[in-house]
Amino acid sequence: LEHLRLRIDHQWPESEETSPPLQIEGEVNLSEIIWKDPQPWSIDAIATEWNHRSSTLTLATVQIQTHLGSLQAGGRIDHLFTEPSLHLQASANPLLEHLLAELNMPDDWSATGPAQLNIDITGTLDAPAFSLSANLDESYITLDSYYSKEARQPARVEAAGRLHQRDRIELERFTLNLDPVAIAGKATVRPWDKEPSVALTTENLDLSSLSSINRTFKRLQLTGMAAADLFVAAATWSGKLYLTKGGAHLTTLIGDLNGVSGTASINQEGLRFSQLPARLGESQFIVNGEMRGWSDPLLKLEVAAASVRAQDLVFS
Repeated sequence: LEHLRLRIDHQWPESEETSPPLQIEGEVNLSEIIWKDPQPWSIDAIATEWNHRSSTLTLATVQIQTHLGSLQAGGRIDHLFTEPSLHLQASANPLLEHLLAELNMPDDWSATGPAQLNIDITGTLDAPAFSLSANLDESYITLDSYYSKEARQPARVEAAGRLHQRDRIELERFTLNLDPVAIAGKATVRPWDKEPSVALTTENLDLSSLSSINRTFKRLQLTGMAAADLFVAAATWSGKLYLTKGGAHLTTLIGDLNGVSGTASINQEGLRFSQLPARLGESQFIVNGEMRGWSDPLLKLEVAAASVRAQDLVFS
């Protein structure tokens, strides 16, 4: 404890029927805090100015230091000694490599550099609601061969959800804007499990927008819409891809594949699909196959049809 100042204002009541509220103002400065079971987000030092009046604790300024970096906060806590209700705002500029260290991301996934975070927290202590915005413009992000971001490329994250203490973080909605790609959905994050994990569901995405962030997608000239259910844990990821009227330019030897709707299995090795209705050119087919690899994909495709237009199979 480096500094403590308290001012207590209280007027003795003139009668038993009236009791003026007790008001306390204070300043606290704590440093070199030691925890029995420290976590990366455990508080190492805190400095704050506060006042308490009528069961409401108001935090004028709060400076918090953790292993993840510094945080500035303010706001109030109503009904402090009965059913505490939070109304807090905070901002921070952590490094992504520190922020994501506990998630055990897949090999060849990395994120470094600063993030500008702003967060609002409301509700009860056991399950507060939050809204978060993050500016990642100055960060470096690499997701194997799927995506690479340099500094000064726009990247923003917005999320709203609820924190369940020592259990999980529910993201009721998130948006990842990589301009022009915008990925939205919901997710469950379990950072406190022995094996931290993320399960997410995305909304429909325009596949043609992916050509701007990945050379394989650009070469395939993807069209249509897709949503996904994904699970990331233990340095691996896998899930399901739900295609709606998808299409791709596979080779100059045959017509473009289009009108694909159905479900494909997807993971870090590639994707696999079976019995999907599709068209090659204008001919109706049923397709089975797989794509191995994401940087230099190897495609295996089996097609079956009752009849085919000759112009949709051009061997040259």
